[in-house]
Amino acid sequence: MRQKTILALDLGTRHVGVALSGSGGTISSLEDFQYKDLFELERRLKTLIKDYDIELLLVGDMGQERLPQNLDQVVRKLTDQNHLKLKIVPERFTSFQARSHSQAALNILRDFLGRC
Repeated sequence: MRQKTILALDLGTRHVGVALSGSGGTISSLEDFQYKDLFELERRLKTLIKDYDIELLLVGDMGQERLPQNLDQVVRKLTDQNHLKLKIVPERFTSFQARSHSQAALNILRDFLGRC
């Protein structure tokens, strides 16, 4: 059985950390990126989803009970449009504790894979 390609996100109000889990169990972080508005965030994430043939979007909950409404709408729109599975998970390591947002995304991904 082929392993799902997972895109893990550490969302911030202007920065995003990104990590991937691909075939063969490999995991890696990608470069953080900044966005100036929600349209840019959606466009950048859509490109990643297409480029890496993502099947599961894994999003850290920003240490809150739920994602802020504007970010939640973007994430849900992308999952619906691209027929992805969505999993919002508690963040154990914030981007403040990690060296970067992408390191935080990698921690989110490792934590999730350790529980599967």
